Amino acid sequence: MKNFKFLISFLLTTILMVSCEEDASIGDIVAPSNIQVTAEIIGVDADHPFGDGSGVVNFSATADNVITYRFVSPGNQQMAPSGNASVFFTAAVSGVYTYKVVVVAIGTGGITSSATIDVEVFCRLRTTTRAS
Repeated sequence: MKNFKFLISFLLTTILMVSCEEDASIGDIVAPSNIQVTAEIIGVDADHPFGDGSGVVNFSATADNVITYRFVSPGNQQMAPSGNASVFFTAAVSGVYTYKVVVVAIGTGGITSSATIDVEVFCRLRTTTRAS
């Protein structure tokens, strides 16, 4: 009788495991391609070719076969499903700095492709004031 109960339990467990199986197909796994990245430095004009000193740069990325994007810059990473991200650059001393930003395009199955863009940005020294 003990063996019979064990056999019934085993069979029911096996049937449940097999019947709950789902087809978890995600389709073809294709690497993102044709990555295009543009950068808009805030405050650029004739007198300020590297921006207004705010250090803000708006990035826009497009690619084929992409689900989401990750923007990686010095000290910062952000996900951007739309392909648009604003990055705030800072520096210890006021001046024009070149920053490298890597845009990672993420496709089906987590497969990635990337593109790199360099931006020259004027960053003004940030000072904090204390309330008296």
